[in-house]
Amino acid sequence: MVLKSNQGFTLLEVMISLAILGITSTVLLGLRNWDLDARIFSQKVTIATLLVQEKLVEAELAVDGPPAFGVTTGDFGDRAPGFVWRQKVSTTPLTIDVREVKVRVSWGSHHDEDSVVLSSESDEDEEEEEETADAVDAVAYYLFDQ
Repeated sequence: MVLKSNQGFTLLEVMISLAILGITSTVLLGLRNWDLDARIFSQKVTIATLLVQEKLVEAELAVDGPPAFGVTTGDFGDRAPGFVWRQKVSTTPLTIDVREVKVRVSWGSHHDEDSVVLSSESDEDEEEEEETADAVDAVAYYLFDQ
């Protein structure tokens, strides 16, 4: 009796292993891309949070007196390209000079300086304001001496 020593893989086994390899590499590459996107987003949120804090400290430590009522907008120039801010200063129902300061810092291609919006409760004179995921909001209340 003659024994054959053909030790190898059949074509079907090779094709199945290549299919498994292709599927797993596709999944792993997708996870890598998701990880990169999440990392970039978290970096932008961190930068925007620091910029929001900066704008609130500027309002609190205003050398020229309390910030004026109303809405102001701007960008951060070369320090933070692509980030814009909007600050809304309004009154509160208190009889002393406590001002509500809302700041939003946003980024991305979905906005320009005029379209950056704040989330507000119910101002009749303002149009409905949009919410975006590419922004960081903060609200602070400051007591100013008169």
